[in-house]
Parts: sequence; structure tokens; C-alpha cells
Amino acid sequence: MDTTRRSRIAVLAGVAVVAAVVLAVIGRGGTGHTGQATPTTPADNPARGSSASSPGPTASTSPTTPPTTAVPAAVVWAVQTGSTVVSARTASGATVTVPTALWVPTGASSGPFPLLVFSPGYQIDPSAYAPLTSAWAADGYIVAEPTYPDTAPGAPLIESDMVNHPAELTQVITALLSDSSQGALPAHDTIEPAQIAVAGQSDGGDVSLAAVANSCCRDPRIKAAVILSGAEATLFGGTYYSTGSTPLLAVQGSDDPINPPGCSEQLYDGAPAPRYYLSLPGATHLSAYTAAGPQLSVVVDVTTAFLDGYVKGIPSRLDELPQIGTQTDISQLSSGSATVTVEGSCLGAPA
Repeated sequence: MDTTRRSRIAVLAGVAVVAAVVLAVIGRGGTGHTGQATPTTPADNPARGSSASSPGPTASTSPTTPPTTAVPAAVVWAVQTGSTVVSARTASGATVTVPTALWVPTGASSGPFPLLVFSPGYQIDPSAYAPLTSAWAADGYIVAEPTYPDTAPGAPLIESDMVNHPAELTQVITALLSDSSQGALPAHDTIEPAQIAVAGQSDGGDVSLAAVANSCCRDPRIKAAVILSGAEATLFGGTYYSTGSTPLLAVQGSDDPINPPGCSEQLYDGAPAPRYYLSLPGATHLSAYTAAGPQLSVVVDVTTAFLDGYVKGIPSRLDELPQIGTQTDISQLSSGSATVTVEGSCLGAPA
């Protein structure tokens, strides 16, 4: 990703919970990653350039202790996958791993549950997004959070390695479906293969968008996408929307200096229906996704209603979107044929 648009940032994780399904990725091309990145919790850095971090927990083969912060109807497990993932990228012959945290719904039922794969932003530990991921799990989704090589805290940071992440996202889905079919997921939970969605923030949003809308990388198993402060990116090659797209929800803060509104507006305006654009006045790059407040509440409510409608197949949830998505001074939801005014350009995106 063009770093003139996306500065390298770090964020204080409000809840530190990390588990891992370690996916071996064989024959992956890219920029020479040679080992597994250890997940960490990055330090807060207003200057957006520090890679300071503190050590984080590593993978285990036993369930972790549920987080001390109250997380209704969701716990985090750590399991070792039995799957071997073979990358479509074979240029370098490198072997890498993709540690993947799992949030699983609690309760008597063992599923099948929808699968939601969430891709974090550049140099941001996935645990920073616990307010969102735990809410999605509480709504009945198995939420997988890959920690991609070379773009995670503690890794040898190479932002352009993002070009490999859509393929790795697809491989995470394949591995989890395989484990599900073999009864190898936590508490023997199972995934409904026809109910798969993706979400992502910042560079992770770019990755998720490529996986549903770019001819380079589109995965037809994915039924819906939530793009939080994301963008189209020339880095991936291919073309956007030339082969269609899934239902798409773009979310964007008006005061985001890293991913300016023009980036989300461009991807929304280019998308076919059904499409939604949630604008958050005054929100910055992470404030509405990681910090408690009315805007985080709106993001949780709108994203879960959107996912329930298009992934779980509950049309009544979509009927709720206009009311919960537009709240005075907090949020504005556009959809359907409505376009939004593009404010400025988006560096790194197709012209």
C-alpha cells in the first residue's frame, strides 16, 4: 500500500486476547518472509511511526482462559489446525505461517455457525478490535482473525507484502472449513459453508475488498463484505467489480487522516447494489472501531444487521438498517442507487 496514503500506525489494544490456529502456507511468493510473526500488543503512538510493542502470548493447543473483560456469549480458543494450506503463489518457495485467532459463540449449540474472517490493519494487533469481534461472535458468528506475515506488530514490516494476503485469506477459509468437517474446531463447533463473510480495517479492508470484488483474487464462497476505512488498491492488479461483487458495506470516519473519505467513497460508488455507506462524522482512523462510545455502538449494530441479512438470510434485519444507521451527529447511512460525494483523491487506488 502506498505509504503516502497509509502511515504505519500503532494502537493501544483495549483488550488483549490472542489465540491461534496456525496455518502452514507453502510455496508463498512475496518478499522473503522466513518465519512466523509473534502476535504482540502495540503501544499507543500519536506520531504514527513507532513499532514499539510488548510481548504477546503465543499459540497453544488448549483453550485459553476467557478474557477478564466482560464479553457476552463469546470466548477465545487456541487450537492447532490439522490442515496444510498450499499457496497459489509459488515464486519464492517460502514457507510461512498465518496465526489465526478464533472467537467462537458460546451456548449449548455447536452450530453450524456462519464464518466471518476479519483482516486487521497494518501493524495493528487483531486484539485491538475485540469490541467488534466479540460482538460479532456474540451474534452467533465464528470470527477468525488472521495475523498476516510481514504486516503484523513484531514482524519484519513490509507493507507491500499485502499483495499476498487475499490468497492467504482464501487459504484460511479453506483450512477452517476442512477442520470444521473433521470436527477439529473448538468445542466441536462447525461452520456453515454457505454462510461465509469477510471484514477488514485499513489495509485489512483493502485485502477483504480484493477478495470479493477484484478479478485478481475474488473468492466466490464469500457472501458479504464489511470494509472499515478501506480502499481499492492498484497493488493487487486486476480490476474491481468487473466480475461482480458481494453485498458490500463501507464504513468511514470523516476525520480519518490515514484513509481519507475519498477512498471509501470511491469503492462504494463503484460497487454494484446491494451496497451501503456508513459515514461517521468526526471519527478518525480507529476511533469508531476500538473505543467505546456511540459510534462504536452504531458500527456494531449496523454491521451485525447487514451480516445477518446477507449471510444468515434474515431479510427483516436489513429493514432495520435505515433507522439504526442514521443518527443525528453520530452516523449517516446511504444505500442503493444513492452515491456519495468523493472528497479528494485516494492515493494508491485505481484512477
